[in-house]
Amino acid sequence: MFVRSGSVWPVYFDPNSYVPNGLNLLYGIGLLFDSVMISKMMHWLCGVLLTVCVAESVRRFTKSQNLSQISAPVFFLTPMIFNQVSTTYVDIGVSFFLFMCVYALDRFFASQRYKDLIFAGLLMSMVIAIKFYMLAATLGLVLVTVGYYPRLKKIPALMRILFVLGGATLGLCGYWFVRNLVLTGNPVFPYMGQIFGTAGFNNYDNYLNESGMAKTWLNYLLWPWNLTVRFKAFDASHWIGPFFLMTLPFCGWAIKKTELRPHFIMTFALVHIWFFTTQTARYLMPALSFWAVLSFAGVYIFYRRYYSDLLRQAGQAACAVVLGVLSLAGAYHYRVQFIPLAGVWSQHEYLMNMERSYAAATWINQNLPENAKIFNIQEVRQFYFKRDSIREENMAIFLDYSKDKTPAEVIRYLISQGFTHILDSKSVDGKTRRQPRMDWVALAEGDARLTRHLGRVISKNIRDVRYEYNIYEIVGV
Repeated sequence: MFVRSGSVWPVYFDPNSYVPNGLNLLYGIGLLFDSVMISKMMHWLCGVLLTVCVAESVRRFTKSQNLSQISAPVFFLTPMIFNQVSTTYVDIGVSFFLFMCVYALDRFFASQRYKDLIFAGLLMSMVIAIKFYMLAATLGLVLVTVGYYPRLKKIPALMRILFVLGGATLGLCGYWFVRNLVLTGNPVFPYMGQIFGTAGFNNYDNYLNESGMAKTWLNYLLWPWNLTVRFKAFDASHWIGPFFLMTLPFCGWAIKKTELRPHFIMTFALVHIWFFTTQTARYLMPALSFWAVLSFAGVYIFYRRYYSDLLRQAGQAACAVVLGVLSLAGAYHYRVQFIPLAGVWSQHEYLMNMERSYAAATWINQNLPENAKIFNIQEVRQFYFKRDSIREENMAIFLDYSKDKTPAEVIRYLISQGFTHILDSKSVDGKTRRQPRMDWVALAEGDARLTRHLGRVISKNIRDVRYEYNIYEIVGV
């Protein structure tokens, strides 16, 4: 959207254009060159660099080169990490910059050089500039800083550090808050609209409970088990794998080490933020890098303290099992991707079989004029659409456009907003549900005075629910 318009200015009726787009702008560079590979390279680099950081931290804390070399593939092959490095989810970028932020903060307390503290703040601003949700992670940074208080011994020194850290953080990400405040009156638009009196995502009760498990004491105590064994409740495509649960008992040894306290504090804070907000698995990703360092360090401490030939053999066998399981899981996850690599499918065939909306996007790109503006009833995936498209759900966030209106009045309003076509979609299994505000759709589509049916496309995707798409031209009132 930004690439087509040549501007990063927010687009009305699209709340996603108001959220921080730090990493999105980086992979937008690839889209300027019409290269999906360059775009995804940004995410791949974040994953690789985060893996290097974890491995280097393991080496620094354990002084074991062998363990460091083992930690890299174990962490990178974690299904959640391995999945995100090849997609355009932004959580991998958040994880990398947050890990580097804590590293820079740790360097500051070791060196007392304020440039390290400022650098930590700038890295934290990158985290927030990627995702508003990570404002909550500042709690972890404050706790890490307070954890160093015994070294400082003076409250004024602690307050000065927090002030510099906060100022540096706002230095970069402050742009997003100021922009939204000026445009909408809400610095965190489209969130918290009920507080600032604006439109936006206000259905927090549904959002906080739509994924994961009930927030009970039992689930609180069993969350590592649930996340590993009952992972489908948290998003099956972002499984954390078996390693973290297997090594959880060893983290106790690592927590006793003062130099590893920041990793424990960040893990503790991020896990609690995740559990008590939205339990979507990928929202926990920023905690995995800190947790991984604790796990490897704990295993190493236990190994050195209770070393024996039997323990060495058991450790080698455990490493082989974990690497084997993760490698097989990775190969299974990308099993379909091997087909085009083997030359069996062309790029077009691959996208047709894998991307749900690609068939509809292809039809639209070939048959609709370049100046078409589509009112998108249901489809979330708009990446391959080369025509302007606004989702009905997003428009409904800004205003109740269909309230007390006849289908003809809704069509008249859409025309006034420049819409020329309607894209309607529904799953072929018949399970598509619609809000009452969309009752006008079927009536308008069945009235030849309002719309004209142009085409029907059924998706061919093999790994997702198939969809039927119908494209209508808005002909008037």
